[in-house]
Order: sequence, then structure tokens, then C-alpha cells
Amino acid sequence: MQRVLVLVALLLGVGWLAVEYELPSGSEPAVVESSWRRTANGWEESDRWLPTPYSAPPALNPLVVAALQAMLSVTALVAFPSRRAGVS
Repeated sequence: MQRVLVLVALLLGVGWLAVEYELPSGSEPAVVESSWRRTANGWEESDRWLPTPYSAPPALNPLVVAALQAMLSVTALVAFPSRRAGVS
């Protein structure tokens, strides 16, 4: 129990030091490349300016998927019956 308390206190101390201690910064701030650009309509991502490729909707009807799922479930229930005695 003492090990856990010491470990928790140590982790809290290291976390506190990580928050409080500031690394010395250079004379210029780091430049972050961003895809956001200021436009007449406000800030927009330049990635959205590119045309998106057309993706066709899936040709599989959700009812077909539901029917296959139901058949698979019933097949599994029939193939692997309950092993408990007295259960019908």
C-alpha cells in the first residue's frame, strides 16, 4: 500500500513539475504550417477547396444485410445448442 501511495505522490510531483517548469524558448516562435486560410467568407481549410472524388453509395440494401445477420444467428443457435441439462 505504501508503494502505491509513494508512486502516486511521485507521479503527481512529476506532473506538477511538468506543468510549472517552462523550457527556455528561442528568439522566434515556432512556425506551424496550417491548412487554414483567411478568406472573404472567414477562416476555411484549404484542403476543402479541392474537389472530392465521387464515391458511389453501396449497392447492398440494409435489409439484405439484416436478413443475412438473422440467418447467421439462427444457424449458430441451431448448430450449437445449449449444453445445460433440462433446458429445452
